[in-house]
Amino acid sequence: METKTIQSWRHKTVRVKEEYIYKERFIDEDASTYDDDDNIIEEVYYEQEYIKSECGLGGVLSGKERDVFEVASDCYGVDLYSYHFQKFDIDTLPEPTHQIILRDNGYPFMWDTKYFEVVTSETIYVTDKEFNQ
Repeated sequence: METKTIQSWRHKTVRVKEEYIYKERFIDEDASTYDDDDNIIEEVYYEQEYIKSECGLGGVLSGKERDVFEVASDCYGVDLYSYHFQKFDIDTLPEPTHQIILRDNGYPFMWDTKYFEVVTSETIYVTDKEFNQ
């Protein structure tokens, strides 16, 4: 039997992986130009980002697709939220996964870590040319 090691993500900073963030273009009807017959003369577009996932993450993090979050807690197991009020056979449950709860998000839901990546901040000091002449 193969042994796998999972590191705790507690107090780590995470963001949604780029592969789950999608962009869609929409016509901005208010900013577009029309003639007297309501035909579009000049189309103006805007882009909207959203998270595409099967777990509802996109709805909860709508407007926060590029934000970073602190992990409040993590665990290894099966999220039974989708099974509430149902009887289920334990043999049909999905495999356990590493899951996290985000801090200060307003929604204490558990999310599979496959949607996130751990990030660190980096400080870069740049010489101020105004003072170093």
